[in-house]
Amino acid sequence: MWKSLKDLDVSQKTVLVRVDFNVPLDDQGRVTNVKRIRETLPTLRYLHEQGARTLLLTHLGRPNGEVVSDLTTDRLVKPLSELFAQEGIEATVDSVGALSGEEVQARITQLPEGGFLLLENARFDAREKKNDPSLAQEWAQLADVYVNDGFAVSHRDHASVTGIAKLLPSAVGFSFETEVKTLTAAITSPRRPLHVVMGGVKMETRIPMIENFLENVGAEMILLGGAMANTFFVAQGHAVGMSLYEQEYVSTASTLLERYADRLVLPVDVVVADAIESDQTEVVSVDAIPSSKMVLDIGPQTLQTFAGVLSGAGTIIWNGPMGVFERDPFLAGTKGVAEVLAGASADTIIGGGDTAAAVERVTLTDKMTFVSTGGGASLALFEGKPLPGIEALDEV
Repeated sequence: MWKSLKDLDVSQKTVLVRVDFNVPLDDQGRVTNVKRIRETLPTLRYLHEQGARTLLLTHLGRPNGEVVSDLTTDRLVKPLSELFAQEGIEATVDSVGALSGEEVQARITQLPEGGFLLLENARFDAREKKNDPSLAQEWAQLADVYVNDGFAVSHRDHASVTGIAKLLPSAVGFSFETEVKTLTAAITSPRRPLHVVMGGVKMETRIPMIENFLENVGAEMILLGGAMANTFFVAQGHAVGMSLYEQEYVSTASTLLERYADRLVLPVDVVVADAIESDQTEVVSVDAIPSSKMVLDIGPQTLQTFAGVLSGAGTIIWNGPMGVFERDPFLAGTKGVAEVLAGASADTIIGGGDTAAAVERVTLTDKMTFVSTGGGASLALFEGKPLPGIEALDEV
């Protein structure tokens, strides 16, 4: 079993913390959303109060193993410092344009007790995603203790996630611990009945999640929307026009519909348009989708049906938007589901990624019981898969 941060002696130690500060940036490289940074503040405050010299390790964007000037971590110093000031954490924050070596070692010796140093973008080094032991060793030589407070990357078998954990005394940070305990409790001991709202695109990840919730978790109902629902429409014999669907999963969808006919709820009407860029929309029944149009959102009758089903839930888990929520013409379904959850008496768990972004877009984040920071990580957990970041900590 992994250790919590308070199980380790970090007082006046050099602590390497894997955080997920992969935050959105505008055209000028400025941070536009600090939620992921804010979630780590309890861990960072504790380390500051313990007098630890804290090295922060994160990735930013997708540099693919190359140095990209627009993705350097020095741009994170200001938002982190501002959050510290807002929370009354009187700590110094600085950055270094390297990941290891003499320059980093020198900066560590200059770091005051309770101070923070942002290392360079972990994915500037191609060895990170390959989980190269040599890179993990370079990082381990910098610190006395390793802490993983980046739940959102815990499904990655990368050097900064699993490699270092095997080389140093290791623990999970407070945000990571909250994520794992909350999401695990939602599927192992939820308030019943448990209903799941599922959207998104890829059937490859949604099928295991559906099967796990129905066969192992015992979810009472699963409500399906998003592009993935199109594959189920085809399995039902409906034409879907120009809509995105996955032919290779039609047979699987058909089997699920036969086996769990009373526990799967599909849309009965949808919003269609000629293209994602179009503002001209039409609501049609799922058995009357025009051949020249594509499904881009659930319809109002479906939303009403979903609201009725969810009204009796004890726990609602939502993973995946109902449509192309980024565009106003196709936001109504996702917004409507968010409003239903916001007004529900149930425990409402939002599975990170696009779902968290959608809830934030309609300003209902604060109305949910819990919003995960990890899209892929929460999805893996909901699929019943082991998370490498947790397994690595279990081994030490």
